[in-house]
Amino acid sequence: MSLLTPDGAARSTDQSPVRWARSELITVVLGLVLTAALASVLLQAARTAVQDEFTLSAEVAVDQLIDEVQRGVAVAEAVRGLVLASEEVSAAEFSTFVAQLRVGERFPAAGGVSVVSVVEPSGVEAFEAATRTLGQDNFAVRPEEPIGDTRWVIRYIEPRETNAEAIGFDIRANPDALEAADRAVRTGEPSMTEPITLVQESADQAGLVVYAPVWRDEQAGLPDAFTSIIFRGTDLLVGTFENEQDLAVTVTDTAGGGPAGGGLVGTTLADDRTPDHTTTLVREVFGREWAIRVDAVQGFDTPIALAVGSVIAGVLLTAALALLLHSLRRREQLATAMAEEATAGLRASEAELADANTRLERSNANLTQSNADLTRFAHVASHDLKEPLRMIGGFLGILETSLRDRLGPTELSETEETSLVHIKRGVSRMQELITDLLELAAVRHVKREEVVDVAGEVERVLEVLQTELDEIDGRVEVGEVAGVVADPRQIRPLVQNLISNAVKFRRPDRPLLVRVSATHDDRSWRLAVADNGIGIEPEHRAEVFEAFTRLHSRDAYDGTGVGLAICQAVVHSYGGSLRIDDGIDGGAMISATIPQDGEPTGGETSGGETSGGGASGGGAE
Repeated sequence: MSLLTPDGAARSTDQSPVRWARSELITVVLGLVLTAALASVLLQAARTAVQDEFTLSAEVAVDQLIDEVQRGVAVAEAVRGLVLASEEVSAAEFSTFVAQLRVGERFPAAGGVSVVSVVEPSGVEAFEAATRTLGQDNFAVRPEEPIGDTRWVIRYIEPRETNAEAIGFDIRANPDALEAADRAVRTGEPSMTEPITLVQESADQAGLVVYAPVWRDEQAGLPDAFTSIIFRGTDLLVGTFENEQDLAVTVTDTAGGGPAGGGLVGTTLADDRTPDHTTTLVREVFGREWAIRVDAVQGFDTPIALAVGSVIAGVLLTAALALLLHSLRRREQLATAMAEEATAGLRASEAELADANTRLERSNANLTQSNADLTRFAHVASHDLKEPLRMIGGFLGILETSLRDRLGPTELSETEETSLVHIKRGVSRMQELITDLLELAAVRHVKREEVVDVAGEVERVLEVLQTELDEIDGRVEVGEVAGVVADPRQIRPLVQNLISNAVKFRRPDRPLLVRVSATHDDRSWRLAVADNGIGIEPEHRAEVFEAFTRLHSRDAYDGTGVGLAICQAVVHSYGGSLRIDDGIDGGAMISATIPQDGEPTGGETSGGETSGGGASGGGAE
């Protein structure tokens, strides 16, 4: 067979089949190589993103642990104020003061709070007698022989039931406690011990004690006393991270020994769990250097769907090109022009695809960095803003106690009482606002999806609101509640804010009625909360979902104006929608719709009713 060239000469096509067969082979090999390279790049990018997310989560966890320790030390600082405000603190006064601080409720990781008195050896007998007179029965200093030229004796400790063995103990007899207390004297700042075995501890876990010196005369060499906060290492970690399922934390004092050896403070890592990621951060904590290792035990798996998809697409594209070349080989003369045109179009398409991939990768990188920066900023801002608020609240409590002790419980002027109330409300409102802002930033990041027991979430919200419902004789009717496939950490604030919003904006002239239901079809899940409250005018129904938007004064209805903005952020993160319709008798009904694929399994209830009188069988919306 021969073909005519443009100049009219004939040329043979006998070698064409061989030439085209080689081209097909080169195309297949090149396509597979490029596909493998692209899959490798995408997989590495996914791994990097997961590692960055884990690193950020680890830093947040470490900050949370340090914050918990600092909150506990603030209790010792508050007790320091009590010691300075009184000539002699009795056992009853100390117990009452610690009870008012609600240490067990607010700081569950704290194992005890104590006052350590500095006593000259010659005055031990008089000190023992005075302490018994102040309500500490059978008080005796031990060991009998002094260590050094002064005795540093634990005079009071709460809770007394679990720490009775420590009462009367001279901490100078414990070299680790002596080193920390002596460091506190030198620096004038609270100082922590290395991991130690507590006198009152019967278990194997390590103990930590932070000593804060108390000087009545700042020119004196030795302090008059110490206040201290006691932590049990493992209890501190377990209490701080009891709701954290994805991370495990292990803390080691880099220069300490401790009961378990190696400076181990404690760990939440179970022996049978293998971490997927790990990192160690070093922090100075009240004079000690801690190495805090954070392990990812779940929730940080590398997504490989994109890499697998690119492999499949690359193989299909390679196969398509091979078939195209095979067809062109059999119809060389007739398809030459078409092949050139198709090749040019293919190159243009590849350039457009490469440009689109570049823009997509750049957008994903910017979005990932923006989300990471937003989350980091929210946590850092929350930490930095909450710390001065806690300090204001703590010293306000000490100031109020001091004023009432000095002037009498009822001798404060009306202006002073009003000022104290306004300051407390201001601190509380700012803390609520910071918490809501942090939650608003957090709900935008979906980490995992599972079947959420929405009925259980509704029950938990109603348990919290039960006291308020009893007081106002309110009634909540719960219809059929279907589950939803979503992140439970996002559905929880959605349910809580919608129901709380309905209870808050009630009418004072009639009993509250709220109806809750959640339905599910093949395409979407819909949560509806209807009430007979004050309602929302149609012209204001769009703006109420904006953060800090309030339609009423704070005196009429309290709140931060962020609740419905959180709901909108949750729903929009799933591509859903929120809308407001007329509710019961002029009230409002807010419904949230989230797209779904298929019917979820589990997480449903047949309905019920909660009211001021308790729970009973009830109607559904």
